[in-house]
Amino acid sequence: MSEELKSRTIHSFKWSFIEKLVSFSFSFVVGILVARVLNPVDYGVMGLIAIFISLSQIIIDGGFSLALIQKKEVTEEDYSTVFFINIGLGLILYLIIFSVSSLVAEFYEIMQMKTLLKIVGLNIVINSLSVVQTAKLTKELNIKIQSKISLFALLISGTSALVMVYNGLGIWTLVFQVLIKNGFNTILLWWNSNWRPQWVLHMSSVKSMFKFSGNILTLGILGVVYDNMFSMIIGKTYSSKEVGFYAKANQVQQMPLSLYTSSLTKIILPILSEADLSMDRLKKVYSDFIVFSAMIIFPIMFILGALSKPLILFLFTDKWADMSIYLKVMALYGVFYPLIAINLNLLLVRNQSGLYLKLDVFKFVMAFILVVVARNSVFDLLIGFGVFYTAGYLLHAWITSRLIGYRLKEQFLDIFRPTLFSIVTYAVVAWSRTWVESAVLQILIGGILGLVFYSVLNLLFNKQKVLDVIDVLKTLRNR
Repeated sequence: MSEELKSRTIHSFKWSFIEKLVSFSFSFVVGILVARVLNPVDYGVMGLIAIFISLSQIIIDGGFSLALIQKKEVTEEDYSTVFFINIGLGLILYLIIFSVSSLVAEFYEIMQMKTLLKIVGLNIVINSLSVVQTAKLTKELNIKIQSKISLFALLISGTSALVMVYNGLGIWTLVFQVLIKNGFNTILLWWNSNWRPQWVLHMSSVKSMFKFSGNILTLGILGVVYDNMFSMIIGKTYSSKEVGFYAKANQVQQMPLSLYTSSLTKIILPILSEADLSMDRLKKVYSDFIVFSAMIIFPIMFILGALSKPLILFLFTDKWADMSIYLKVMALYGVFYPLIAINLNLLLVRNQSGLYLKLDVFKFVMAFILVVVARNSVFDLLIGFGVFYTAGYLLHAWITSRLIGYRLKEQFLDIFRPTLFSIVTYAVVAWSRTWVESAVLQILIGGILGLVFYSVLNLLFNKQKVLDVIDVLKTLRNR
């Protein structure tokens, strides 16, 4: 990786990471305090509602956001056209959700969902107003201003949530928290952006981006259905409480994963799309991303899996105890999440959105078959998704080997030591839990022991890679 490219990557990653670190930490603390008052059923109901909102948000974006970022020369007509299309779709989708809210409530036999959907659905219209501003700032690698806006909106919404939940608003706390966050985020993006739409709507702009954005739109829809398929099946087959366990476990699992992965992938596409990289240099850049990700994420997720039960008991109280098995399994298969995300970004960098779509269609079909086969047991579904994520990584790694010559053997060798060291660390942390009964002591002893043990293994048997990681961290600190 050239010094200039490395410098831009690290600078952008730094601000993206800071924003994600602070926002996830604050959200996590607020989430814990709120979850101690509410119950798993409340989170289960909101989890089911979130499916429809996420699907609508993907349709609003239509893939045009990524198309604007990926396109080398973007005109004012392009930005304005996408802006007005987003608003139109937002209004149409909100009317659809408003109309079908009764049917959804009857389907899940939760009549409260009728009113909740109508109110939460307003987020669709609110978010449609800021898609272009966000895309424009991302394309310009202006991550700093986005980070500040996001953090301020999060602070206001999180504080409001605590006030509401401790004043007895119940599930409406979760509803208004999201509305406040998105509302402030949209207002501040407009306030801090000099861009304003022109009164134009050029279909030529739509056509020029549709080949890319159309595939991304389909991918997004499949992704939302795929990511929420588990919740939809549990919600209908089992209970809202079990959806709540899954939804909250997913939030805990996603904290370290999304913190790292979203920070990284947010800058991969805009930087490498404009960089003139040879195939060898591109391969080296992606190899560095894979190795760095494995060394950072693997031990965190394995330690999280080993300490899942004491963490749940300490943070969320006994009423969430059954969630620990969800978190344990999800943490272990979650190690593949950043690796898959990095490989998928390669397809976009190489303008292979069509291949990206074919892969997602294949994964969607396989996931549907899995859900049908294992639907009689929640645990079977969890194990099945673990196998599915493993197979998904192997598939994406094979595609990468075909695109840039980053062979499977090379990828496996790159992640072999982090994987082996993390497995051994998991066993040591799990064993340390037998030393004491206190959940707090299990977390402290296991967490510290796990990080120290993993670090020592790397210093003894993987020293050069450790020095590479330290070099990146030093650069981050000094920028």
